[in-house]
Amino acid sequence: MLVEMTGQQVANYWIDMIKPAVANSLPAHVTLAEDTMNNILNKILCGVVQCWAVTLEGNIVGICTTMINVDPVTGSKSFLIYSLYNFTDEMYPDHLWATCLDQVMRLAKSKDCWPVYCYTDNEQVAKHAVQVGGASTQQLITFG
Repeated sequence: MLVEMTGQQVANYWIDMIKPAVANSLPAHVTLAEDTMNNILNKILCGVVQCWAVTLEGNIVGICTTMINVDPVTGSKSFLIYSLYNFTDEMYPDHLWATCLDQVMRLAKSKDCWPVYCYTDNEQVAKHAVQVGGASTQQLITFG
């Protein structure tokens, strides 16, 4: 289950839990630097980015950040899963994937956002996303 963290919770858990989780799951086009992490914290505390605890049986097993992304050319709104980090080496159980995905899809719809998308370089995550109805159809190409 996804539980949205309050600003106070984010402030309390930033150094030990959230910052390392986000730093280890940044999109490929983002450079890891202290300014980067400060900007992300600022965006979470200002409400531009949402921070979620991924919970299983009452325990936090991961951290997820999301945001509404407005395309600067078309103005269309989509829902970006900006980062997703698992505190264990094991994949989340199928029922947790299904519950979290359902929550994200309902939230995106309520915000008039479509599609829901994310970036990953983790083949297991991509494979599992396809198994629960996602499509892995594009590749990110970077230079430099």
